Amino acid sequence: MIYNMLKTRQYWLPLLLLAMLWSGCRGDEEVIPPVVTEQVPHPDPANAFSGMYVLNEGNMGSNKASLDFLDLHAGVYHRNIFGTINPKVVFSLGDVGNDLQRYGNKLFAVVNASNLVEVMEASTGRHIGQVELKNCRYIAFAGGKAYVTSYAGPIALDPNAQQGEVAEIDTASLQITRKVTVGYQPDGIAVAGDYLFVANSGGYRSPNYDRTVSVIHRQSFTVSHTIEVAPNLHRILVAPNGKLYVSSRGDYKNVPASVYVVNAGSGQVERQLPFAASSWWLDGTHIYAIGSQYNLQTKQYTFTMTKYDTHTERILSHSFVDAAVFATLKQPYGIAVHPVTKHIYLTDAGNFVSAGKLHAFDASGRKLWEVQTGDIPAHFVFLPASLGKPNPNVPLLPAVPTQGNPYITRVVDYCPAPGQFVNKLPEATDADTPETMCAKVLAAIGNNKGGLITLGGYGGYVTVAFDHRIPDKQGIPDFRIVGNAFDGNSEPAIVQVAYDANGNGKPDADEWHELQGSAYAQSRKGYRITYRRPSSLADDVLWTDNASQQGYIPRNEFHSQSYFPLWIEGNTLSFEGTLLPANAANKGTSGQPHWVLTAWEWGYADNKRSEDFDIANAVNNNGEKVNLPGADFIRIYTATNQVAGWLGETSSEVSNVIDLHSLPAARTKRIR
Repeated sequence: MIYNMLKTRQYWLPLLLLAMLWSGCRGDEEVIPPVVTEQVPHPDPANAFSGMYVLNEGNMGSNKASLDFLDLHAGVYHRNIFGTINPKVVFSLGDVGNDLQRYGNKLFAVVNASNLVEVMEASTGRHIGQVELKNCRYIAFAGGKAYVTSYAGPIALDPNAQQGEVAEIDTASLQITRKVTVGYQPDGIAVAGDYLFVANSGGYRSPNYDRTVSVIHRQSFTVSHTIEVAPNLHRILVAPNGKLYVSSRGDYKNVPASVYVVNAGSGQVERQLPFAASSWWLDGTHIYAIGSQYNLQTKQYTFTMTKYDTHTERILSHSFVDAAVFATLKQPYGIAVHPVTKHIYLTDAGNFVSAGKLHAFDASGRKLWEVQTGDIPAHFVFLPASLGKPNPNVPLLPAVPTQGNPYITRVVDYCPAPGQFVNKLPEATDADTPETMCAKVLAAIGNNKGGLITLGGYGGYVTVAFDHRIPDKQGIPDFRIVGNAFDGNSEPAIVQVAYDANGNGKPDADEWHELQGSAYAQSRKGYRITYRRPSSLADDVLWTDNASQQGYIPRNEFHSQSYFPLWIEGNTLSFEGTLLPANAANKGTSGQPHWVLTAWEWGYADNKRSEDFDIANAVNNNGEKVNLPGADFIRIYTATNQVAGWLGETSSEVSNVIDLHSLPAARTKRIR
């Protein structure tokens, strides 16, 4: 729940809230989704570029950064090529692909929350190596070196957050050769002659944003001076006229997002351009920018597009693609312009937790086609035909289907408790029924789809099954559950298993057994809670429990849908089970809250991003071990009842459930 709310806000408030989003690990799962191809019209099979790479950021905390490839010659779009081409790279690209650039015959992907730069052969997409760099952001190149901005510290809102740095990487040896301290939370970086220009945001220190561009002399690798520009800087580029163009996100209140023209030599800010640039592309002298500006006071956001000529220094258009099509995009996010055909590519991030779309337009802005991408498509690299092109049809590691499909094939029951993402993950309407919602859940997380569903507040659950029984193999874990937890954001769910002893194909009430976790002795058994449907959407959701307590699932300004499951009949919803102790604490102050949700040691879903479970840990209602031959059904339910300040209610999310015994042996080992 926490991750999803912040990810949605992150698009409009990129640095105000992203501190709470990203963890410093790549997670535990090694499952590689297959490549999917789709035919699209191709613009010119004889042009100088064989294709275009698309880096999908992947929703935060889900280890879902991915790489797509548009084959311009064949007119084929290949989704998720990296994992298939590189099956031995653990966890594929990792968590949050923040930048993608080509330098010579190498392709560099900056993977922010995984704290690394992934280096590939540009011609094949094959893994070459990785460079570890904490909280890395953007990359630029000069003289055989790569220069990467880094926040240098942990991902956390902190008024005393440390200054960032720029790391110099030798592109031949892939070794970090030098580092230099710059401003607070540095983002975009550009090279002009002997100097590097770095846009500092200070986003972790909101509302005390940084306002400066750090100027680094490349030879001495020291900061020669700083240029004061505007608050919360983001992107930076050098135009053919030698001037710097720097985007500012503003302060989301009184200072609007804008672009500033800076004289690189004198350091003087020459003018402020009245348009936002959340993402942009420089084509010759033309800047194509898309903006997304959110206002905290009006609680409204505005999407814009602007074409600007750096030679004549004037705005050419505020509608460089079909405006009617642009208005249909839910979250305009990334942009690229073909160097030869001038075709324009715009991406739509949608709801940030499922597949996005790539829209292609001709040079006049007329829409040509659209195609599905990975999650949050954002960054592009055109591949010269002289380098060849990747082959995304390399087969996956051999399957070992001795037990059956390793992923769930059936959702038996889905009943979330009220919460701010209920009726959104997955989407629900008044026409939905329990059966249609089960189908939507399966579409989201079945067959290794890697989507995300919410379980809502305490007690909300999902019951899933495979096309076979998962056996209990002695001494090793039997299945894995993937959520979206990360360090400091654990929303634990209790896991139950049912063995179909009577063979009726249903999980009967007396067949359920809880899998004992590390907090079992501290938990409260037989806890019962009842939620009441509010009389209007503006009301919080009242709950009462069997401990004579009451409280609310609070509504917030970002989610206006009903928090009560639309397909559930009646005005009350009750759950009973085991209640874990609260794990949320404000480590900050009342004025600067910093909520931390501490993980339990082991044994709970969405407690860590991925957790393995052993059926041998099953206990009965008295806490006594039971010996089950295996599990035919798995139930996962939110196990805490708490509200973590402005983050709202604690709820558990599920992204995947996997039978470890049906995976190839090479794919089941874990990395801690």
